[in-house]
Amino acid sequence: MATTNYTEFNLPREAYATFDAVSLRQLFIDRLNDSGAFPDINYEGSNISSLTDIFALSYHLLLFYLNNTASEVIFNQTELYENMSKVVSLIGYKPQGRQTALLNFNLNADLNLPANFYTLKRFSQITFNGNTYSTNKDISFEKLTDIAEVISSVGNNNLIYQGKFKEYPVYTSIGEAFEQITITNDPSNNGEFDKFIDNNNIFVFVKDIYTGVWSQWNETSSLFLIDANTLGFDKKLNEFGRYEVKFGNNVNGKQLNPGDTVAIYYLESDGNLGTVGPNTTSSSTIALYNTAQFRDIGDDIYNTDLIYIDANTSKTLTVSNFFQSTTPTNYESVTQIRQNAPILFTAQNRAVNATDYNAFLTKNYSDIINSSSVLNNQEYVSTYIKYFYDIGLEQPNSNERVLFNQVQFNDACDFNNINIFIVPTVGAISNQLTPNTVPLAQKQLIKNFFNEIKCETHNITLNDPIYVAFSFGLPVQGELINVDIKDTTVVKIKRIDNSVLSKEQIKTQVGSVISNFFKLENNKLGQLIDINKLNIDLLNIAGVKSIMVERTYNGDVYKTPNLSFIYWNPLYPNTSVQSTSQNISIEKFQFPYLYDETKQLASIIVE
Repeated sequence: MATTNYTEFNLPREAYATFDAVSLRQLFIDRLNDSGAFPDINYEGSNISSLTDIFALSYHLLLFYLNNTASEVIFNQTELYENMSKVVSLIGYKPQGRQTALLNFNLNADLNLPANFYTLKRFSQITFNGNTYSTNKDISFEKLTDIAEVISSVGNNNLIYQGKFKEYPVYTSIGEAFEQITITNDPSNNGEFDKFIDNNNIFVFVKDIYTGVWSQWNETSSLFLIDANTLGFDKKLNEFGRYEVKFGNNVNGKQLNPGDTVAIYYLESDGNLGTVGPNTTSSSTIALYNTAQFRDIGDDIYNTDLIYIDANTSKTLTVSNFFQSTTPTNYESVTQIRQNAPILFTAQNRAVNATDYNAFLTKNYSDIINSSSVLNNQEYVSTYIKYFYDIGLEQPNSNERVLFNQVQFNDACDFNNINIFIVPTVGAISNQLTPNTVPLAQKQLIKNFFNEIKCETHNITLNDPIYVAFSFGLPVQGELINVDIKDTTVVKIKRIDNSVLSKEQIKTQVGSVISNFFKLENNKLGQLIDINKLNIDLLNIAGVKSIMVERTYNGDVYKTPNLSFIYWNPLYPNTSVQSTSQNISIEKFQFPYLYDETKQLASIIVE
C-alpha cells in the first residue's frame, strides 16, 4: 500500500484560477505516476485515463461556475435579476412587477337613469379606439337628479386600468401549510414575459369546501403580520417573472382546507399599445364583466339590498377622460432593487419619516409620480407657507391649489400633517405654459395606501408643487425685473470659423442640450439648477466657440457671456420673478421647467 503523503498542496493562493481541464488532467497523471499504482494512466483509451478525463472536465465546469457566479450571492455585486430576487427575499423584500397604464375618467349618467344609489361591479370594461380599460373594485355612487349628470365623486376617487381581467384556471387545494399557487407566465423569445400581468391587480376568491360559500381573500404585505383567522394571501414576483400566491398555516393567516376551490383574477395589459391621450374615450359605454364563475362568486359576495348596474342600466352610463393615461412601467430592475431594498427593510412596512415616505412612493408609484418630496409640519410652515408671504400673498390659503388640497386632504388639526409634494410623470409640463398637477383620483390612491402603513398620529396631505418657469433673460442694472424681459432677450452662439457643422446643425444641437436640461425626467423637486454645467455642455458642442446673451433695452444693446435666465412662479409672475446666471438651489416644493420652449429655442442665433 502506498505510504506517500499527497495531502500537501504547495500552490499559490490564486492557483485555482489557472486550472482548466488540461492542467487538471496533467495533475492527475503526475500524481498517479509518482505513486506507480496505475501505470495505464499514460495510455490514451485506458480505463483510468477515461476517468481522469471525466474528473478534469467536471472540475473545469465547477471552476467556471465559481468564477462567474460567486459574486452573485453578494447584494452589492449581484447583477442578475434571478439572483437579486433570491437575495432580497431573505429580508422579505418583494420586487415590483410591471404596472399597466392608469386613466382618470368622468362617469356620465343620462336622463334614463333615475336618481338613486347604485353600484357598478368590479372588472367592468370600457373599450374605445381598440383599447380596453377596466375597473378593479366595486364603485358606488349616487345620482342626485333625473336629468343628465356627471357623477364627479366617481372620477375624483377612482381610476380605470388598461387591460382586461382574466380568470386563472380553478385550483383545488390540498390543504397544506403555506400552500402556494404560481401563476405561470412563460418567457418569450426576446427575454420579456409574454403576458403583461399588472402587479397591483391580482384578486383571490376561495370557496370553502365545508360551507360551499365564496369569500374574497385580501393581499397582505406579509403573512407573518396577520392572525390565524385572517383571510389573506401573500403575493410575490419570483425570479422567473411569475407571481406566487401563498396562503397561511392557521397561525399566520388562515390555511386552505383540503378541497377548497381557489379562483384567481388578474389584469392582463396591452402595455404601451394601451396608452391613450386626453379626450380619447369619446363617451364610451360600459360592458359588465360576466362569466359563469364570477356570477357564482357574486351570488355570495354581493349584498342583495343594493342596486347594481345591470346590462340595461349600463347603457345609460358613459365614460370620458380629460387627462391622458400614464405610461406602463417595467418590473423593478436590479439597480432599483439595490437602491430600494435597504430603505424599505429599515422602514419595516411602516411610514415614519420622510425617507420612508419617499421610498414607498418611488417603489410603488413610479408610474404616477416623477418626483416627490416630503415636508413635516414645521418645514411646511417655515418654507412653503413662508414662500407665499415672501412673494406678497397675505393669505396663503387663498391660493386656489393650496385651498383645494387643504379642503380635500386635511383635517381640523394642522400640527400632525405629513405634506407630500408630487409631480406627475405624464403631462406635467406638456404645454410649457401652465403645468399640470397630479389628478385627484391618483392622489386619493396614494393617500389610501399610506393610510394603511402610516403612524397613527400622522395626517397625510397631497400637495401640488410650485412650478418654476425658466426663460432666457438679461436684466439691466437698476431695472425693475419683470417677465417681459424674456421677449427682448436672445442667445447668440458664435461658430468656429472652420467648423464642419452648419449653423442649422449647431442650433439644433444647442436646442437639444437646453431642452434635455429642462426635461421632466431629468429634474426633481428641490434640486440644484446647475447652469454652469449647462454652459459647459453647450461649449462642448462641436463648432461652438462662445455663448453670449443679448438684450435690446431703450435702444441700447446689453451683453453678457454665458447663459442668463429669469425665473418665476407662473401663477404670480410679477411678484416672484428673479434672475440668475449662476447655479441656484430651488426649494423642496419647487420644480423647474422651460417656459414656452418652442419660442425660446427659436430665439437662439448662430453667428
